[in-house]
Amino acid sequence: MPVLDDPEEFEALAACPEPLLLGVRERKDPQDLAEGATYGYDRFGMLPDELAALAKRVAGTHHRIVLYHAMVGSQLDDSAFFIRELQESLAGFVSLRSLAPAMDYFDFGGGVPTSAYSLGFSFDYAGFVADLQRMVMAACDAAGLPHPHLVGEFGRYTVADHGVHIFRLGRVKQGQAGAPPWYLLDGSLMVALPDILIVSGQQFICLALNHHDAEAGPVVLGGRRTCDSDDFYPRPGDPPLILPLVGPQAPAEPLLIAFFGTGAYQAMLAGEGGAHHCLAPEAPKVVIEERGGELVTTVIPEQPPEDVLSELGYEVDW
Repeated sequence: MPVLDDPEEFEALAACPEPLLLGVRERKDPQDLAEGATYGYDRFGMLPDELAALAKRVAGTHHRIVLYHAMVGSQLDDSAFFIRELQESLAGFVSLRSLAPAMDYFDFGGGVPTSAYSLGFSFDYAGFVADLQRMVMAACDAAGLPHPHLVGEFGRYTVADHGVHIFRLGRVKQGQAGAPPWYLLDGSLMVALPDILIVSGQQFICLALNHHDAEAGPVVLGGRRTCDSDDFYPRPGDPPLILPLVGPQAPAEPLLIAFFGTGAYQAMLAGEGGAHHCLAPEAPKVVIEERGGELVTTVIPEQPPEDVLSELGYEVDW
């Protein structure tokens, strides 16, 4: 189903001989931006007068608007704020329905938070859904409208906890002037986990997989396979990262550090294959999936350096 983001998009579809079922996306008002909603959402959707004009235009064709798409935000762990914003969106749905009588789907969009980013996470999913249903029913009853079908989009909620990145500590370098030590990893954080750079305040659950009997303290992780000053975690202003302190001499059994909750978009943003920043090769992968009721494990080896160089046009004959 095409979900229209601006009025001009419909003109590209209007001549389609087959009747189309269409969705329309709302644009949040300036007050939502002032309340701290994600600024990037301002580029989506249409204001109420644009939606009304589009509904009238579609009504004169053989196409139908059947879905109203709310755009509230991402990772909204404050359910009261989430419901309040959706209440505004629902008012837009009710207002537009008189011009689009076939519109019987209310898409409350993304925003449902995932528990994959914090060990202390708490969100009453059942309570949120119950509140949403009651709100939709009450608003539609008051307007004399049938209750719409509810649609949600669950990107991070669905896939974030389906991925884990494991790094090996390669070297410890003492920090200066009382700063935490640098844990230099045999890999690149910014290549493997691009969200640490592009999503402000992005946190991952980061835990040591061994050396649990060692004293623990704050450390800073750095990518050892790049020369980029941005290749580190946690970011400035983030909570300190507490891990086992293994000293400047790396132990015989290397410290293994796992980032959990990396299943949402990290591989797609970083890209599969090709050449990456500072020629950092892609790490080995272990894929575990269910086939016919059984777990099947596939091991994909590390990206060979000759593959990286050939992507850049070099002829490699080793």
